[in-house]
Amino acid sequence: MKPASVAEILGSAIDDDGILDVLLKSVPLTANLKLRLMVAYREYRRSKASTALVPLMLRDPWPEVFSGLYSGRAKKHGLQWIEDIATTTKYGYCPMCGSETHKTVDHYLPRSPWAEFSFFSENLVPSCGTCNTKRGNRACSPGSKPRIFHPYFDAAHLSRHLHVTRLQKPFELPLFVPAPHPQLSKSMKSRVQNHIDHSIDEVIYQQFCINRWSELFLVARRETTLLKFRTSVKHLAEDAVKTGGPNSWRSAFYAGLRINRASVDWLYTNRAAFS
Repeated sequence: MKPASVAEILGSAIDDDGILDVLLKSVPLTANLKLRLMVAYREYRRSKASTALVPLMLRDPWPEVFSGLYSGRAKKHGLQWIEDIATTTKYGYCPMCGSETHKTVDHYLPRSPWAEFSFFSENLVPSCGTCNTKRGNRACSPGSKPRIFHPYFDAAHLSRHLHVTRLQKPFELPLFVPAPHPQLSKSMKSRVQNHIDHSIDEVIYQQFCINRWSELFLVARRETTLLKFRTSVKHLAEDAVKTGGPNSWRSAFYAGLRINRASVDWLYTNRAAFS
């Protein structure tokens, strides 16, 4: 599973230009402003949400008006689908950070200074509230490089393992660190690290991994041999990818274990210590 487009989330494509036609009838949107917005939308698609896009720098009251339209999500304005992005059940994880939840909508290019993309469908992505807050306006500020991953335009990259969980000893109380997959190229590692730094809350990530670590103690206690335990970890890793995609926290956790086989062996050897 991986995000690929708004249409896949909602089951049908959004006619962004058609929405502007609807707004012409209900808000004081001029034909000239509509044309400028349509051009901006095309440039967004052409550049794949580049942070090099020059904002329209809309004058008052338009930034506030567009923000209100986004927040209102009114059917009469053709924007009721925005809520469906936030509440979609298509993905069991946040496509921006990989956590096992999402409850809000994130503006990939922030409304300040890109007010023109406030309700543009391809700029709206499912997100958990935590990573949304952490990114703020900094992750995609004008001209920022490298660009963090876009769930729609970077689907090809997101279909493979980009990050793993690196375990730091002692295993009695390990530290779990999200890190680029070791098999990535140097340039891709840099881009993945940038995305991790802007999107993953380290405290919540650590707690998630501690919970998985504790669960594995229980799995180890049920197995009768180390080989069987290694096989169980392999199956858990495969199931995580099938259910949450290759870049969910769960997938990264088990991918890290499979790379660090010493941690798996330690778990089995010390399985009786868990109570």
